[in-house]
Amino acid sequence: FPSHDTYSDVIVVMTGNGSIKVLAYPNPSNGQFSIVLPSGLGNTDVRLERMSGELVQQWTNNSATKIQVSNLSKGFYLLRGKVQSTGESFIERVVVQ
Repeated sequence: FPSHDTYSDVIVVMTGNGSIKVLAYPNPSNGQFSIVLPSGLGNTDVRLERMSGELVQQWTNNSATKIQVSNLSKGFYLLRGKVQSTGESFIERVVVQ
């Protein structure tokens, strides 16, 4: 980050693009993210990608999971998900410090 900018700590971020609200915390993180999806979604295919679109991790989730990021380079990543039963999707930006 440029040295003239200042940033505050973000403890919890709840976002989503539409009706799906995703909880990703702590964000930023330097070791592990906890990802919580709303109950009742069913199986959701989730991908962690570099900003370039390169796949880093992929899994199927139905509520909550923890993602190890201590082995990743510092930077911005995208958390993408798609609900298997409805096709609804979400995108969340996460930061690895």
